[in-house]
Amino acid sequence: KDILTTLNKFVFVSIFFSIDDIDDRYNYQRWPANYNNIHRDLLKLHNADYKNIKNISLYSTISIFNILNLSDIFEKFKENKTRNRGILQTI
Repeated sequence: KDILTTLNKFVFVSIFFSIDDIDDRYNYQRWPANYNNIHRDLLKLHNADYKNIKNISLYSTISIFNILNLSDIFEKFKENKTRNRGILQTI
């Protein structure tokens, strides 16, 4: 919460996430991170009423671990694109 208070002092904020996969595959690739926690925090940030956060972008590094699942990753986050501040996924 402290970082969001600090970010709120800026006029234009872009936030970038590196999400290489989803669900258990994410947990495997990014251990000890937990996908459910990351997804929850991402949605909380996306739905927060911070007028200065203009862009939330997701980037995926293509690897042998996720090459066959890229469409799953894209679809998972495409469904969360709401309001004027969409989530953009760049692969």
